[in-house]
Amino acid sequence: MYWHLEDKYGVRREEIPDKVGEFMAMLRKMYGSGAEVIERIIVGEMAREFGVKLRVKSLEKAIRRLKRENAIVRLIENVL
Repeated sequence: MYWHLEDKYGVRREEIPDKVGEFMAMLRKMYGSGAEVIERIIVGEMAREFGVKLRVKSLEKAIRRLKRENAIVRLIENVL
């Protein structure tokens, strides 16, 4: 899957958080409506991994929220 993402969409694995649209386009092309199920599974795994509640189903929204929270944590750490 990662090979296909890089070969067809020019997106490396580590770039997925910054290029979620391309990643989701690939999932939709490969899995059709099943991409939504995969997206929800990914969001659930991210929530579990980061120990947060994500009330969103969209991978893009979940990544934005996690980036925002991480930025806030870094800001607090820099202040303290």
